[in-house]
Amino acid sequence: MAIRLTLVNPETGEVSYLDQIADFDENLFRPLVEGYGEGEDARDVFEEAINWWERELAAIDKELSIRLRR
Repeated sequence: MAIRLTLVNPETGEVSYLDQIADFDENLFRPLVEGYGEGEDARDVFEEAINWWERELAAIDKELSIRLRR
């Protein structure tokens, strides 16, 4: 698998690229480097976010159906 990382220098705005080749036999763990979930595998954080949205949307649907029955 080919991976291209885009690096941006926050002070100069200079953009550079880092190309890597990864075999599928390698560990695919890719931690988030900053913010919520820092250090956690990005897939786990994304799954948590999707699950949260599914719960929120289900709660909205439930409330809407209750209000429409009134």
